[in-house]
Amino acid sequence: MSEPKPIYETEPSELNQAIEDVLRKAIADNSVYWQKVVEQERRKAADNLRLAAERGSEIADLHKALDEVKTDYVHACKTIADMHAAAVGEITGPKRGVVEDVADVRKALDEVRIEITRLRNIITTLNEEVEDKAGEITRLKQPAGIGAQR
Repeated sequence: MSEPKPIYETEPSELNQAIEDVLRKAIADNSVYWQKVVEQERRKAADNLRLAAERGSEIADLHKALDEVKTDYVHACKTIADMHAAAVGEITGPKRGVVEDVADVRKALDEVRIEITRLRNIITTLNEEVEDKAGEITRLKQPAGIGAQR
């Protein structure tokens, strides 16, 4: 391999040719590099489109599931409202909470049942007293000697 000539001894046409050769190689190398970059970006874009399609399907499934959960929630709320209405007699919304409201109604019902039992006992006692008094009156109305035993 011979040593290159000093630049000042090189003919302008040779210099032009050398510059063109270097530029062509640089352009070719640059072109190959950018082709690789473009191809990588195309692959990434294709992967992203594929992932987007998959995620789009997953998102659609999630929206459908969310709609089902919303529907279930609304039905559950209606059921609770109906139960609350059945327990307290109206749909007003809980004052302290559904469970507490129902507990209050049950407590009031138990108190009413206790009061009913107390009143029944009083009525039974009064009936017994009335029967005793009626028997006493019947005995007092009977003539002395008839039916009376001594």
